[in-house]
Amino acid sequence: IDVLSLGGGAFTVPRYVRETRPGSEQVVLEIDQELVDVVLDDFEFEPGPDVSIVVGDARLSVRDLPDDSADVAVGDAFGSRSVPFHLATEEFLADVDRVLRDDGVYVGNLIDGTDETFLRAQAATLGRVFAHVVVVRGPLLVAGNNGNSVILASDAPLDVESFAELLRADRDPSETDLERRERVGPDGAGAGEIVAGDELVEYLDGATVLTDDFAPVDQLIGG
Repeated sequence: IDVLSLGGGAFTVPRYVRETRPGSEQVVLEIDQELVDVVLDDFEFEPGPDVSIVVGDARLSVRDLPDDSADVAVGDAFGSRSVPFHLATEEFLADVDRVLRDDGVYVGNLIDGTDETFLRAQAATLGRVFAHVVVVRGPLLVAGNNGNSVILASDAPLDVESFAELLRADRDPSETDLERRERVGPDGAGAGEIVAGDELVEYLDGATVLTDDFAPVDQLIGG
């Protein structure tokens, strides 16, 4: 597959794709040259011909990518704990959609508080760009704590049941709640939760749509 990573971090996604999808081609957009240097020097990551690293603001770098050139786009850019506001807007996500193929999938990782205002806003914004959206509320959030969640979006239908199977697979049916707490800690004792279809419509009722003119991401993230 062809993968676009918006934010490099420790290059976890490129490592995973290289291991699980050999032969894939990847482009990583990362604004922080020092972070890239640390990953290359200290984390022993080799870019190679299969992984291209572009240092610069992803908002600008995406403009140079050709139409219909990616199967997956992964939004994993953070400034502290929030997604940079200009990478969360309808206008930017429309440009990402341009780069994705017709059946391509956008996967966004974000952090929010228990009120889920930003999570809902980002999902509503993606719904203005893509035909299909699924929210996977993370285990910490489901358990009543601040934490990461994932949003998937595509112009093609998404296989919600396959996501549900992955969540079920994360929990051994023979494992008690106490055993799980001992294994993953009390804050992550629950499982993730999928919000899709009619439930998603209700979940997004009244959510803010983020645009270049109005994207108060820092204010939307709850405590």
